[in-house]
Amino acid sequence: LLGILPHAGTSFLVFETLKPWTRDALGLRSERDLPIWARLMCGGMAGLMAQGASYPLHVVRRRMQVQGRVVGQSKYHSVMHAL
Repeated sequence: LLGILPHAGTSFLVFETLKPWTRDALGLRSERDLPIWARLMCGGMAGLMAQGASYPLHVVRRRMQVQGRVVGQSKYHSVMHAL
């Protein structure tokens, strides 16, 4: 849940922000008039930004999952320490 919320939120935010900008840049009246290639570009950029925002959280999760555990000791003590 901690990983999917930033990814989905960033993806929707960027996609819905880029659509009006692209519409205006192409001189169209409505977002419905956006060609498929423009929607794909907006979606691709949204995915790129979302992955960039959520990847560090995936790294932390994996590091904490695979860390060696000795009684009373952990390699990583917090999220910031695992980054």
